[in-house]
Amino acid sequence: MKRHYIIVFMLVFLFYGTEKLFSMIPEGLYIAPKFVFSHDGNYFYVKDNGERGHFNYLGGGFALGYSIPTINKSSPVRFEFEYLGRRVIGLTNDLQMHTLLGSVYFDINFLFINEKLTDTSYKQAMINKYPLFTIYLGLSIGGKIKDYLSNQSDVKNELILRTSETGLVFGFSGGMAFNVLPYMSIDVGYRYLLDVKAEGYHEILAGVRFKVPKL
Repeated sequence: MKRHYIIVFMLVFLFYGTEKLFSMIPEGLYIAPKFVFSHDGNYFYVKDNGERGHFNYLGGGFALGYSIPTINKSSPVRFEFEYLGRRVIGLTNDLQMHTLLGSVYFDINFLFINEKLTDTSYKQAMINKYPLFTIYLGLSIGGKIKDYLSNQSDVKNELILRTSETGLVFGFSGGMAFNVLPYMSIDVGYRYLLDVKAEGYHEILAGVRFKVPKL
């Protein structure tokens, strides 16, 4: 009998606790899993056939963002905190790169409406309708960690040593978003990362933004 009371208590707590938790979430919050392809043209290695090879990375991560609430259905300004991890493609030395970035994005929203718009109907459409297509521009700043195996080794313990380099990076990005549902957008974009050593990385990003519901 006690077990039944415990189960009922847990269900009630989960229901009301979850509802209270969601009510505390600010409007405009979203989460976004991301995938990234990065090209490092700063360094090269010599392939077996004598040709030069550049370092390409593949990875993914997630972002937590916040769209500033407005009277319109979609805000033109949003902030984002992002982590992405990448691993080099086609090499065995386990070269990795990680970034933690804070970004601000400006969205240019496009609405498709089959009617002639007046000033009144335009304002009403912006308030009631979600844009189907968005072009975004962004600026980012954060840190980069590059982790790789060094050429030195600890012979006594038979361990291969790892080396990490950290630095400040800046990002300049642009892309497109397809708002397939009121709470979900598919993003595809390009970003150029530049560190303080003037070393640049070209990146192609793809992700899905999910708006956190407010109950």
